[in-house]
Amino acid sequence: MSMLSSFFNVNKAMDIQPNLSKRKLKTPRNSAPRKVAKTAHLLNPPEDDPPKADVPILEALENQPPLLEKLGTNLDNTLPLLEEMDIENPVLEGEPVLKDPPAADHVKLEDPPADDVKLEDPPADHVKLEDPPADPSELDPVALDPVALAGDDAVMVDNYEEPENDEKEEFYPNKTYARKMLNVDKYAVNHVGDQIYNPLSRQYATYLIEEAGVNHKVQFVPRNANGSFNFIKDHDGMILYPFNLTVNFPIFPQNQKGEYMYFRINNVDHYPRNANGTPIYVKNKEGREIPPFNEQNVPFYAKDASGKECYPKDAYGDEYYIWNRKPVFAVKEGRPFYAKDKYQNEFYPVINNREVAIGYFFSKIYAKTASGKEIYPHDAEGNEVILPKLGTLSWNYAKDEDGNAYYPTDKTGEEIVQGDYIYDEDGSFKYPLNREGMPKYEKDDTTHDEVYVIKMDLSINWGVDKNGNQRYAKKENGDEYYPINGEFIYDPSGSPQYARTREGNIIFPLDVERNESYLMDDGGSDVIYMGDVLLDRYAKTRSGEEIYPIQITHQIARRYKEVLLNEKYATTHLQEVKYPLDEYGNEYTLDIPIQIAGKEKDYFPRGYPITNDNWVIVPEVEGKEFISDQLLPKVQATNIIGKLYREGKHYRDYVTNVKSTRLSRAARQKYNIFPYVLGASNPPPLNNLLNPPPVPPNKPLPKVSQPLNWSLIGMVLIGFIYLLYQFFLKATK
Repeated sequence: MSMLSSFFNVNKAMDIQPNLSKRKLKTPRNSAPRKVAKTAHLLNPPEDDPPKADVPILEALENQPPLLEKLGTNLDNTLPLLEEMDIENPVLEGEPVLKDPPAADHVKLEDPPADDVKLEDPPADHVKLEDPPADPSELDPVALDPVALAGDDAVMVDNYEEPENDEKEEFYPNKTYARKMLNVDKYAVNHVGDQIYNPLSRQYATYLIEEAGVNHKVQFVPRNANGSFNFIKDHDGMILYPFNLTVNFPIFPQNQKGEYMYFRINNVDHYPRNANGTPIYVKNKEGREIPPFNEQNVPFYAKDASGKECYPKDAYGDEYYIWNRKPVFAVKEGRPFYAKDKYQNEFYPVINNREVAIGYFFSKIYAKTASGKEIYPHDAEGNEVILPKLGTLSWNYAKDEDGNAYYPTDKTGEEIVQGDYIYDEDGSFKYPLNREGMPKYEKDDTTHDEVYVIKMDLSINWGVDKNGNQRYAKKENGDEYYPINGEFIYDPSGSPQYARTREGNIIFPLDVERNESYLMDDGGSDVIYMGDVLLDRYAKTRSGEEIYPIQITHQIARRYKEVLLNEKYATTHLQEVKYPLDEYGNEYTLDIPIQIAGKEKDYFPRGYPITNDNWVIVPEVEGKEFISDQLLPKVQATNIIGKLYREGKHYRDYVTNVKSTRLSRAARQKYNIFPYVLGASNPPPLNNLLNPPPVPPNKPLPKVSQPLNWSLIGMVLIGFIYLLYQFFLKATK
């Protein structure tokens, strides 16, 4: 059994026995009271800041032996505690019996020799504090000058009155205790033989003891003449526990089983506090803190110095509730509050599998997490329960860390609306979420489609999913649909989002002609991603022609180009492939690998790409022109006249003087080329309209002879005359 664990064993080691001698200091019976000036040479200088018996609980002392269910240590200071004790082996009333442990388990501290405590013979080099002479004329009427005193001499002037019955008391001239020897303090003794603590310091005396090579400074409690303890008490009437000042932990008493307990005085358990005023609970052998008990043997919460009740903790560091037929809440400044786990999250007590909230002035209070989020209590089936709002017939939704209300959920995870929706500061309301985390829009009773709600500013009140993304309402078949006012939802990054079918496929919005169209971002480009996923198909016209999305490549000049999706060409309504157009209306192809032998048609299904004015373009692959005899029209390296400029690629592909057999779908516009000169540096770029490739002249129209022309005219005139003749002939008849 460790020395550091038992107060009583420590006191026994000190052999602090009841002082039955009732030591008195005699004085001549005929001496008269008088006013005297006395000097005293202090053996030990006063300590301005003596050690304090308070510190946090040490981990080394957290797991204490178990506490008896029936605490029997009852130290009643109103009655002599040890009146019928064996002086050699003093014990407290009832349980527990305090006896010495085996000598091998404890470091034995012997009392200093008895002559150390004698007051009759003070050291010769000190001024003796003896009784004054019987003849007053022997006194020097001149008062001592305190300035003239040297060393540690001090001046004490008092109006000394002779105690009645010739009894005198020892007293403390300063905040320090006298010493029996260098490592043991000594209590003063009053006229009835009681040891008394120093009222100037209100701290217990100490002694030193060595254990495991470490010197421990331990406080011990003074005893009355009858053997009872003379405890110091605080303003609440709670005793101050003696502390092991080295490990800064209080010394609890033990019962016969070695279980730690509280001092029980006047049938109430008293508990210690640390330097900050925080109460310290005794622990059982499992490390669980045990509350003290009152006169009715009912447990109660210990209070700190400010009067706040404190929850005890279990072996895992979580606070727990005291039960008195039902859980009891601790109180701070008149308001109950919740217990917390070791992570500082508040939690509800449970009665019949149902979490119970604090009721305070006709209202209920939510528990909070460590981050400040209010949490709903649960019923016996696992559903979250909303608490009523004070003084109304409405409900008080719990709030998150930012003060935003949120809905309770049932045991399946679906949010429940109780009364009104939750409204935001901007006047919009929050839709509850289903178990998949999607917003639950209101439904039309006839079509069973979810319906949009228009706010006062004529905008849509969007539903938001569990990830904070806006979501479209759904039809009865599960497909999302766009509102008729043309609004779209946006993801957290600000990008507009497409509606989806129940299978997750893209639903493009329709224009007035029923053609599919792309959404446009704030930069003017078509939206081609849903989250991080590229669109899986092209938008289509109502005739079925696929439409390339466009991307802005030059904001100032507002240049844009058509882009490919999923490395696949778009097709016309006749299922013919069409190449995308760059910023200048010139066609381009998929990125071409070096080895495409036998796959030319996959990359060039329409042959070579062409410019907007129908000249053949030869792509550049790995720094070289790509010419294939599998492609039409036939092109040779000698047909190349310059390099074509494209945004982002600069001068990469090549322009030829070969005319395409098909027409470009782009409008005519300018584009730049570098004239291509083998073995020479490129000259400045030239516009193709100023220096165009040679264009062959148009074919001449067929010539019509003059006789043929007059013949035709004559035939027309003859026919006209015949018609006039028939008209007049019928008129005359």
